[in-house]
Amino acid sequence: MPYESRILMRDNETLLDICLETHMSHTGSSDPLCELDLRRNILVLRTAVEHWKQESVRSQRFDDAVLALCYATLAEVDKENTPLYTP
Repeated sequence: MPYESRILMRDNETLLDICLETHMSHTGSSDPLCELDLRRNILVLRTAVEHWKQESVRSQRFDDAVLALCYATLAEVDKENTPLYTP
């Protein structure tokens, strides 16, 4: 996980948590996020994909899946500003 996104996150929060929370709020499977929390989540995800670097060969498939999930979440809630994910 990029340091640049980590410093924007709450303690014990993960990118997976942010993706799930944002997705569930967007689809209506949970209560909607307040505008401030939604904007923070989008900022964290954008920052993560912008600064993403593959660091471990051992976990490359998992890391690629997390990166793809970040892109998918952004595309769901912010289509106009999200580039296509290309592994």
